[in-house]
Amino acid sequence: MVPLMTRSTTSPELRAMAALGGRCMAENCQWQNADGKLGCSDVKALQFHHKEGGGSAARGDGRDSKRSIAFEILRYIKRGWSPRFELLCANCHAIESKSRQGGARLHTQRARIRRSQQKEGQPTRRVREKTEIETEQAERRVLAAMRKQIKEERLLQ
Repeated sequence: MVPLMTRSTTSPELRAMAALGGRCMAENCQWQNADGKLGCSDVKALQFHHKEGGGSAARGDGRDSKRSIAFEILRYIKRGWSPRFELLCANCHAIESKSRQGGARLHTQRARIRRSQQKEGQPTRRVREKTEIETEQAERRVLAAMRKQIKEERLLQ
């Protein structure tokens, strides 16, 4: 465990990382440190992870900066509460985030295959042709222009 650092010499982020244990909390972290223990302890690779999700939206709203997260962790631990964050290394954080949001889908979905490369007997996954995409975009532009014109006419009345 990383010793708790003094207030005068370290940033709140480093103190919060030390308070959370100083290493990756993921159960399946395979990073092996020099001391032989699993769980990354390199502070350059450690990141705060929202246990319940919603970190991206919170940062977008300006609620959760790295510094405010660190101060919240320190405050919660001082009061004996369980913080809403955990410490993960960058790799485990990316894996956890992608599996939660379904972005990577953990390679459960087959890759899309173009019609020219489709083999007989395989299920098809349709990929739109470039002309279809361009036609759809042109239709959207026309509809947007019509909505804008109607809006301007209403404002003039």
